[in-house]
Amino acid sequence: MKSLVLRTLSVTVALGAALCAQASFVYKFSGRDISNPVVVDLTLTSSSLITSSSTILAANLDSYSLGAGFEGQQLVSVDFLPSSTAGSTLAHDVVRVNTTGATTRSNYWYFETGSFQTLGQSQGVESNGRLTVEAVPEPSMITVLGLGLAGFCKRNRIRR
Repeated sequence: MKSLVLRTLSVTVALGAALCAQASFVYKFSGRDISNPVVVDLTLTSSSLITSSSTILAANLDSYSLGAGFEGQQLVSVDFLPSSTAGSTLAHDVVRVNTTGATTRSNYWYFETGSFQTLGQSQGVESNGRLTVEAVPEPSMITVLGLGLAGFCKRNRIRR
């Protein structure tokens, strides 16, 4: 009886954690311009996949760096412009990097439609961009699943 209760509790906790846990998503973008030595690297953690136009201020990025070609420029924001947004006339998903300095400028990198919602790596279209989207499980989910595993181990030890 005690074993049945322990098994039921372990399975319930593990399933509940799997159903309730929400992953966050990490976007890693690297852009190089074919004609200029423009180099941009940035990382953004989002609580959901990007499905609508989003402007992310530089202060809200996890990290970023501007390389050659951005001398005297400061990153202001990054726009994620999915082609799937209602009313969009874009043929591709677009990453637009906005900088300011002596002049204000925007650099564009184009990706296949759906790249912002697809886990894995996407290569740029007509540009030297690379976008990686990764799902990261919540730490609490890993903890609860670990506790469920410990419960199963304890149950097996009791049986012996």
